[in-house]
Order: sequence, then C-alpha cells, then structure tokens
Amino acid sequence: MVPSKHAPSNEDLGVVLAPAPRAAALMSRAVAIHQPDFLPWIGYFVKVAKCDVLVVMDHVENNPRKAFLCKRVSFQLPGSVGFLGLVLEHPVDGRVSVPLSEMRISKEMEKTAGKLEKTVEQAYKRAPFFDEIFPLVTDVLRSTEPMLVARNMAFIDAVLEGLGLSPARVLSSRMGATLRGGELVAELCALAKADVYVSGEGGRSYQSLESFSSRGIRLAYNHFAPREYPRFQGVWAPGLSIVDALMNLGFAGTAALIAEEVRISEERARAVGEAVRP
Repeated sequence: MVPSKHAPSNEDLGVVLAPAPRAAALMSRAVAIHQPDFLPWIGYFVKVAKCDVLVVMDHVENNPRKAFLCKRVSFQLPGSVGFLGLVLEHPVDGRVSVPLSEMRISKEMEKTAGKLEKTVEQAYKRAPFFDEIFPLVTDVLRSTEPMLVARNMAFIDAVLEGLGLSPARVLSSRMGATLRGGELVAELCALAKADVYVSGEGGRSYQSLESFSSRGIRLAYNHFAPREYPRFQGVWAPGLSIVDALMNLGFAGTAALIAEEVRISEERARAVGEAVRP
C-alpha cells in the first residue's frame, strides 16, 4: 500500500517540537540535520531512523544552476547508473545563490516529467514492487507543487510513513538561527533541544567537539557503510536513491534493511564511543 501523500505545511514543520516517546523514555533527544534532498539515498533514512528530531535545513543557500543533492540523485537507469533530477528556476534578480526555501521548480519540468517517468519505468518495470513504488516517483515528477522544499519533503514524508519512522520535524528557516558552518549545526541542535547530535562522517572535517559539548550536546557519528541488497537486476552503486531499495524490497523489506543497518552501524560506533544510544 502506498503511504498517504502529505506535503508538510509550515505548521507540521514548525518550531514547536512534539516530545518523542523514545527520547522521553531514555532521557535523551537525538537530532539529525539534513537538507531536503531529492529522492534521498538510503543512508539518509538510516540516520533519520536513529533520531527523534529531524531538522530540515532549508535556510542555507545554494546555486540552483548547479547539481546538488536537493536537485538530483544517483539513480538506476536502463542498463546503467546515472542521475535523475529536477529542473529549477534561475534567480532573476542577479543573485547566484538563494536559500533552499526560496527555490522553485521550473516550468520545464512539465515538459521533461514524462520523459523521466518513462526512464524510471524502463529501469524498474520488472522490479518486484514496481506497482507499489512507481506512483511515489511519478507524484514527485508530475507534482504541481512549485517549491523545491515542499516537493522533496512530500516524498521524504511518504517514505518515512511507509517505513514506520515518525521523527518530529522542524524547518531550520523557522528556528531563528544566526550562526554559520559548524557553529550553525551546534546552534540548531541546541534550538531543537538536542542531547545527542547524529552526524554523518563528513562532519568530522568541520565540526568542533567543543561547539557541542559547551551546549551540553553529545556528538555521535552515523558510521553507516552501504551494502548491496538483493536486487532483481541492474548495476548497484552505494549512493543510489532509496527508490532502488523500495523497488526491490518493498517498504517492509527496506524497513528491515534499515533496522539492520542501524544495528550494524551502532555497533561500529559503540566500539569507538560514538554511538547514538551508548
């Protein structure tokens, strides 16, 4: 069954964070911070599965002319691995970069959606769960939602629902953050009332332990290493959109895979004192 499609409103992703039962029971509140990626890879959901709060970082800027993860994703194409992406409007006021919250889908998507839809169909039409998952992809490609964040979050929310994951979610643009870089991440965690920040491995290069510890926040790392799962055909690549796992395993199988990846990655992290749940 395809999850109900619910594009989060500002009220859903506001600054009032509902208490998470798991956090209350364990006396900790784990927070992950992510941009609203386009059809994200499975590692996105492994990290979210470990957290009680997902901060959707939508106030940072990027250049809509360039390729980035909110705009395109590694995807299984017929016979190869390539990219699937959205077409964004270019700023008309002379700016090079704009906040993600202001990015809009170009009307060109109306012309390219059918072609992209056909590409996905050709790549996965024989996949075990094609009939269940294909509508999720077509909904994103053919959506009339003009805002990038809302369109991407509609897919992410549908997948979270299908996987049985229900973290509280908050838009960074509504949190009143003022800092930048590693300090911005620590500030957002404090505003989200985090006890633990669940970081990707890339954060090691710019994050300061002191920035978090001074705010009473423990820094934990994801320690996720993607592994190939049973697939009907095609070429596997580590960064493939979660659509690939869903097409091959369905929601139940992908949820089980994510649970196993959480267990394995937490064992790795626990061995070096970096686990989300020690």
